[in-house]
Amino acid sequence: MFNPISHRPSSQKLRRKLGLLAMLLGVAGAAIAWEATAQTQRQPTLEQLPPGIYQVCEPSEPHPSGLQLGQCFRFEKMGDREVMGVWFTAHSDGSICVGGTMENNQVSGQAVSFLYDWDVPPTEADLQGGYGGADGYFLAQSPRILEVNEPESDFLGYSATVLYREAALDTDELVFTDLKPEFAIDSCLQALVELKRGG
Repeated sequence: MFNPISHRPSSQKLRRKLGLLAMLLGVAGAAIAWEATAQTQRQPTLEQLPPGIYQVCEPSEPHPSGLQLGQCFRFEKMGDREVMGVWFTAHSDGSICVGGTMENNQVSGQAVSFLYDWDVPPTEADLQGGYGGADGYFLAQSPRILEVNEPESDFLGYSATVLYREAALDTDELVFTDLKPEFAIDSCLQALVELKRGG
């Protein structure tokens, strides 16, 4: 005959189950606490940084060579919100100078690009598509050609300096890295300062 009393859990089994439940609750609580700590320990915004030179790059898997890959912004913060720097693709020739003001992790202002080795003199119509945009981080629009230089030899093309009157950079998803790869920002700073002086 079926005896329901014999199927009740013993006090020892009950204690084991309660202990397992407490352990699971403890793990869940620790995970919640870790997430809360991670939220409070996130990197500062660009606006919160003291004046200095910094670099932020898009997150990427470690490369076997140890090189930083992807898009980066190397910049100097001056004062509370002013910033000048260079947006570039690591280990490539692709770069553009950016200057403006920051709010949280957003930079807005103007940009200067240097064009090289064009077969014909570039025109503003050639540049109406703007610079960037596909990566989702940086976009420069409204180009104005400041200077066009003739080829210096038969092996070189036309070069030009282009001002983009509207530039926006979103660094929310970028992370701070060390200042490698080395990428000089002096030429960018000089170009942006001269542009600022010229109004």
